Amino acid sequence: MKACAGSGAEAQDLKQAPLTPPPLEEMLETLSYLPPAALSCDEWLKVVMGLHWLGDEYEDLANEWSSPDRRYNPNDLDSKWRSFSDDRTGGSITWATVCPMASKRGADMGRIAAKYAPKVEPVETEDDDYVRTAKGSILPIFANVRKRLTEAPWEGIFAFNEMSGQFVRTQALPGVAGNPRLKEPAELEAEDYAQIEIWLQRYFHPKVKEGDTIRAVKDVCKDAVYHPIRNYLNGLEDTEPALLGKWLFDVLGCTPKDDQERTYMVAVGRAWLISAVARVMEPGCKAEAMLVLEGTQGRKKSSFIGCWQARHFSQIPYPLWERQPLRISFVGSGLLRLLNWMA
Repeated sequence: MKACAGSGAEAQDLKQAPLTPPPLEEMLETLSYLPPAALSCDEWLKVVMGLHWLGDEYEDLANEWSSPDRRYNPNDLDSKWRSFSDDRTGGSITWATVCPMASKRGADMGRIAAKYAPKVEPVETEDDDYVRTAKGSILPIFANVRKRLTEAPWEGIFAFNEMSGQFVRTQALPGVAGNPRLKEPAELEAEDYAQIEIWLQRYFHPKVKEGDTIRAVKDVCKDAVYHPIRNYLNGLEDTEPALLGKWLFDVLGCTPKDDQERTYMVAVGRAWLISAVARVMEPGCKAEAMLVLEGTQGRKKSSFIGCWQARHFSQIPYPLWERQPLRISFVGSGLLRLLNWMA
């Protein structure tokens, strides 16, 4: 597809690799819902990247699938394929990216996965707490799906970020090589839920439903609720009370013009830090004052706040009276900076 010149940056994000690819028949049926002639250049590139993620042996399949499109150019596809990174230990475009694309075009991914799934032989024990039929077979119901996601290899993968309200994964999902760049929990996305559902249908029960998968994942996440800032604060050692009033001078270099102004800065610096912590540790308590940093352009006022709370710092680029955007910006933010013209 010479007309589809994808971005190099997107190609460089291709780095994950599955431990076991799906059956070829399952892939072919999935791709049948994605005729290349009906896709945009970016969509075509994502499918090709998803096939590359599975392994270099799937380049022939990428050519076979792309060939009916009048834009198809084997040399262009080969060039694209070779531009993708061979390091598949992380990234964002995977085969799991392709499955939701097919689903949006009418593919029943649960049915397709179940159709080609190998026969599952679960370990049968009398005290495993799974809900079973009268004959002892495990049922593909929510309770069983939830229980399976609390067992190996899923223990400790799911959590709930109380601050942002996000359901997250703390590491790469089973079935992928891993992502060393994942230093912190990442929000669960549609591709993750699709990957989890496919795993369950292959290795637990072929009739596991999408709705039960999503509900079970979210329910398991609630077993590990955390608050990033609160957890951080609880891990700190006690601070000398006298230090609370000195940070404006020691860190920001504020210079009071007299003792009265110094006394004011000490009180403001101390009160602001206490209010910031109180809002996290005791949600709902009032903190109705705002710290105002005065200084000329380039004095690194915003940079200081951003470094101090880099992961939970955001700026409000619109007027305060636009309430809905403001509420959205508060989600997941520890500190908010208002632009100078709003002060």
